[in-house]
Amino acid sequence: MEGTTIKKEDEVTITLKVQKEGTRHFYHTMKRDEPLQNLMIAFCQHRQLGHYRSLRFHVDGDRVRGYHTPKELQLDNGYVIDAWSEEGTEKEILEFVTLKVKRQGCQDYFCTLKCDEPLEKLMISFCQRYDLGDYKTIQFLKGEDGSRIQGHQTPNQVELENEDVIDAWVLSSAGASSHC
Repeated sequence: MEGTTIKKEDEVTITLKVQKEGTRHFYHTMKRDEPLQNLMIAFCQHRQLGHYRSLRFHVDGDRVRGYHTPKELQLDNGYVIDAWSEEGTEKEILEFVTLKVKRQGCQDYFCTLKCDEPLEKLMISFCQRYDLGDYKTIQFLKGEDGSRIQGHQTPNQVELENEDVIDAWVLSSAGASSHC
C-alpha cells in the first residue's frame, strides 16, 4: 500500500508556538476548530501573567481574538503567535466597561457595566430608554465583527473593551415603537 499525504484540513490537532519578548517560547497543542482563547489562557497561566486579556496576541501583524480558531486563521503546525503587552507592562484589566449602542435613526446610547455582568442589563436598559419593548425583539451585534451577542454573555466573554460599539437591529415591529 502506498503512503498517503495528510492535508492540513485532515489534521485533528496542531501545535502552535507563542513568543513574548524576554520569555522562552511556549508550545500548545490544540484542535484546529478550538477557540484560540484556550491557548491564550494556557500561556498566561503557565507564565503567571494574570488574565489573558492583559496581553495582545498577533499573527502576521493581525490581532488574534479569543473566538478565532486555527482553522479560521489558516494556521499550520509550528505557526508563531506573538504576545505582547502595551508599553512594556501588562494592561490593567478593567472592572467596568462603557459601551456604545447604535441604532439607525437614534442617538447613541452609552451604558457602563461590570465586565463580568451579563449584557442583558444593557439590552433591557436600551430597550426601556427607547420604548422598544422586549429586548429579545432586538438583535445586538458586536460592531467589530458583526457576531451576535446574547443576554447571558458578559463583556469579558464577548471580548468587549471600553468604548466598543454594539449595533442594535429591530427583529420585528410587533410591540416596538419607533421612538428614539
